[in-house]
Amino acid sequence: MSISAQEYQAAVTAAGHCQCRNDSPGSCSGAHPGTGPFCLARTGDPEGPLLLAPVDPNTPDHEAAQLPADHLLVLCRACYGRRHHRALKARSARALADLNSAQLALDLDA
Repeated sequence: MSISAQEYQAAVTAAGHCQCRNDSPGSCSGAHPGTGPFCLARTGDPEGPLLLAPVDPNTPDHEAAQLPADHLLVLCRACYGRRHHRALKARSARALADLNSAQLALDLDA
């Protein structure tokens, strides 16, 4: 079961604005112009519609579609993009560290 259009609309309407706060899980950790640690982007703003995203940015899309509303955040496109980019960079850094560890563990004398 995935989130319906009605559930999306209800979540966005209830939130009223982007729920990104730098002191909360799932935030973009960026500077929000004019508001500091929190974002106040709204549905009608020029940035476009608000998005629903899992609190954990590493949740795969096929799992995110099944999450209940209390595991989702309403985010503007800018916060979603910053958060996604930060999570992607962290995954890439972890993968590189794992690769380096694996290469160092190789026994080249065998």
